[in-house]
Amino acid sequence: MKMEEKILELFQRPKLVGVIGEVNSGKSNFLKYLFVKLKQKGATIVTFGFKGGLADIEIKSVHELEEIKNSIIFLDEFQTLIDLDQRRNKKSVEKTLRLIHHNNNIIVLCGLADNYKKFISERINVYFYKKTNLKSMINGSRAKRVLEDYHGDEMGSVMLNLDPKEVLLYDGKHYSLLKVPYLSNLDTKRENKSLIRLKGGDK
Repeated sequence: MKMEEKILELFQRPKLVGVIGEVNSGKSNFLKYLFVKLKQKGATIVTFGFKGGLADIEIKSVHELEEIKNSIIFLDEFQTLIDLDQRRNKKSVEKTLRLIHHNNNIIVLCGLADNYKKFISERINVYFYKKTNLKSMINGSRAKRVLEDYHGDEMGSVMLNLDPKEVLLYDGKHYSLLKVPYLSNLDTKRENKSLIRLKGGDK
C-alpha cells in the first residue's frame, strides 16, 4: 500500500498516534507531509509547538486543547504541554485524553524516544518511527516493546537506522516501511547558514 493510501486509511476515526524520532531524522518533513495530505482531504489541522503556518488553529494551552472538536491535533514536544513527570498529573491527563476522543479528534504526539513514558505509551494506538536508538527509550514502555519486536533489515541490535525519507509504521497489527517525499518548499532549515567557513568558501 502506498504512503498516501495508508495515511488516509489511518486518519479517519479518533485515536492516539505517536511519532518517535531522533533530532535530524526527518521527523519534521514527515509531519509536514501529513499536514499537506490531510488538509487536501478537508481535515482541520490543529498544532502546538510547530512553526511554518500550516495549521488552521494553533493552541498554547490544555484549556484550548480540550475545546477542540472534529480535528487532527499535532502536539510537538508534547511533554511541555502535557506534564507526565508528576504522578498526580496522570489523572488529569487521562481526563484530557478521554475528552479529546469524545470530541471526535485524532491526536498526534511528536517527540524524542525518551518522551514516551509507560503511561502514555500504553494509550497509543498507532506508532510511526523515524531513526531511533533503543537505548534512548524507556525500559518497559510499549513504545520500546513494539520496536524491539520488529526484525526488518533496518533494525540493528540497538538502532532503527532509517533514511530521513523513510518511516516505520506499526498500525496495531502490522509493520510497514513507507517512503516519505521530501518537501523542499516547506523545509525551514534549508536556508540555514553554515556556522563555520570552509577553506576557499564564501567569507
